[in-house]
Amino acid sequence: FFFKQKTAYEMLRSLVGSEMCIRDRYNDAAEKVDELAERILMLGGEPANKFSEYLKVARVKEVSGVSCGDEALKNILEAYGQFIAEERKLLSLASEAGDEATVALMSDYLKEQERLVWMLVAFSTCLLYTSDAADEEESVDPGCRRSKKKK
Repeated sequence: FFFKQKTAYEMLRSLVGSEMCIRDRYNDAAEKVDELAERILMLGGEPANKFSEYLKVARVKEVSGVSCGDEALKNILEAYGQFIAEERKLLSLASEAGDEATVALMSDYLKEQERLVWMLVAFSTCLLYTSDAADEEESVDPGCRRSKKKK
């Protein structure tokens, strides 16, 4: 019991920085957009350069009103699933065209994002297990509702 409780405490403590984590993901995405725009320019293309243009072609839709961690995680995982699918398509096209620089760029993105998805899934599963095992008066169930534990 102590081990499980301590593990849950240590993991919950790491969530304090979740706002910074979200900011880091946003900054990372902005950096990737810049890298891709530069790559398009290097290949003689013209990248979209207005937010309104991105919105017209975006497959990931804006989500608002999320107040539950499980729902937020679900949305994040869906978005990364879409990113990964598009990056795999681009990787294939670049490979067929013999564009090794774009292949390397997409491979790096895929490696990083697949690892992030794996970690998010593993962390959320572990957190649910340890929070269910905690022996507290009040707990949070996976549906994000507070409930009293039965004695």
